[in-house]
Amino acid sequence: MKGQNEQIIPDVVRPPPSSYFFKPGKDIATSGKGKKIQRFVFKGQDLTELEIRKLARLEEEVKKQGIIIPGDWDRTDMLRFYYGTGWKTRKALKGLLNHLKWKQQIFPRGYLALYPEVAELLNTGAFYMHGRDHYYRPILIMNCAKFQFKKVPDDVYIRFLCFFFEYVTQNVLLPEHVENWVNLADMAHLGMTKLPISSLSKLSKILQPNFRCRLGVNYIVNPPSTAVFMWGLVKPFLDEGTIQKVNLLNDSIPRPLLTHCNPNQIEQKYGGTAPNLTQFWPPTFPSGPISPFDVNIQTIDEKNTKNSREMKKKQKIKTPHSENLDLEEVVYDNRNKSKDKAENENENEEEKEWEVEKLIENDSKEEEKVLIEEQFVENKEQKILQKKKKRKHYKETKRVSDNEIDVDNEAIIQNKRDKLSNLVFEEYKEMQKTEYIAMIVETKTAEPYCGIWSIPDCSYSFKLENCQLF
Repeated sequence: MKGQNEQIIPDVVRPPPSSYFFKPGKDIATSGKGKKIQRFVFKGQDLTELEIRKLARLEEEVKKQGIIIPGDWDRTDMLRFYYGTGWKTRKALKGLLNHLKWKQQIFPRGYLALYPEVAELLNTGAFYMHGRDHYYRPILIMNCAKFQFKKVPDDVYIRFLCFFFEYVTQNVLLPEHVENWVNLADMAHLGMTKLPISSLSKLSKILQPNFRCRLGVNYIVNPPSTAVFMWGLVKPFLDEGTIQKVNLLNDSIPRPLLTHCNPNQIEQKYGGTAPNLTQFWPPTFPSGPISPFDVNIQTIDEKNTKNSREMKKKQKIKTPHSENLDLEEVVYDNRNKSKDKAENENENEEEKEWEVEKLIENDSKEEEKVLIEEQFVENKEQKILQKKKKRKHYKETKRVSDNEIDVDNEAIIQNKRDKLSNLVFEEYKEMQKTEYIAMIVETKTAEPYCGIWSIPDCSYSFKLENCQLF
C-alpha cells in the first residue's frame, strides 16, 4: 500500500524545501478591504476585525447545533465558508454543512479510493499541472479541447476533478505558505456552440463551493471572439477582486503569467521554455529555478508612492508642496473614514438583523412546538375514536355471527329431530302392520279394494301381493 501511494504521489509533487521559508506578505495573503476583502492565505495570518467577529459567530452556531468538524481542521478552515456568501452567517453555516455532507459522499473511503476510476482521465491532458510560480503556487492547466463529454458521463468527470483538486490540496499546497493555485484555461478557440456549457456549469457548481478561496488567478487563453465580446460587456459590472482573478486574454500566450513565473516552469506552447508535455500523469514539476527573474516596475512605483505617503504622514516632513500634500492626506483620510463609518453602520444593521432573525426563529420554533403538541393530541384523540369504532364493529359482528350460529344449530337440531321422528314413525308403522295383519287373520275384517287391503280404523292402507290369507 505504501509503495502504491508513493507511485501515485511522487516526491516531485511535494512542496520544495525552499517553500517552507517563504512567508507570504499581506499584499499576497489578502486583497481589498472591509467586506470586499479576498483572502488567499488563511493559516498563520492576522485576521481582520470583521473576520474575527464573523468567525466567532459561526463557531457559536456550530457548537450550538452540535456539528462535528474534521479533526485536521482549525478555525480558519471554517472562515473560508464566509467568502462568497456576503458575510452572512446563515449562508456560511449552510455552505459548511453542505461541504461536510458532500465530502462524506464523494470521499467515503478517502480521495485515493477514486484513483482506479480516474487514472485513465488523468493522462488525457484535459486537466493537469505543470510547474510553480514565484510564490510556489502550482500551475493547473485546463484544455477544453481534451474534454469528451459525449463519451464520458458528467458524473465521471465530476469525480475526476474532485480527485484532482483534492490531490493538489493535500499534497502540492503548504498551509501558511502556499494555499492556492494558478489556473490556465485553454479554450482552444472553440465556439460557444461547441463548448459543453451545461456540463462545465455543472462541474463549476460542484467545485466552487467545495474548494473555496483556492483559486489565486485564472488566465484564459485562445478564447473565441464571442467570449472576448461578452467579457467586454460583463467586465464593467464586476468588482475589482473578480477582475483581478479572471484574465481573459485574446492571445495564445498568458503574458501576465510570465511576470510572476519563471519561463522554465511553463510549456513552450504557452510562452515558456519547458518542452510541451505528451504524458500528463504523474504531475510534472521542472527542476529549474522558481525564484523571480524579472521585476514589475509599475508595482514597485505604486508601493514606493504609498510608502512615501505613509512615512511623510508619520514624520510630518515639510516639503515645498507640504500644504498640498497635507490637503491630499486629509482628503484621503476623510474618504477612508467615511468608508469605514459606512461599513460600521452596515455591520450594526446586520447585527440587528441577525438578532431579529434569531428572535423570529425562536418564536417560530415555539409556535412549531405548540403546533406539534396540538397535532399530537389531535392524533391521539383520533386513535382513541378509531379504537372505539373498531370495538363497536367487533361487538356487532360477533352478535350477528352468534345469531347465525344459533340459527344454524336450531336447523341442525330440527333436522336431527325430523330424522329421528321419521325413524320412530317407520318403526311404529312396521309394528302396526304386524299387529293389523294378525288382527285380519283372526277377525277376517280386511276388505280388498283394487288389490289394496284397507283396514278399518287405520289411517293408512297397504298392498298384499301373492299373499293367501285364507
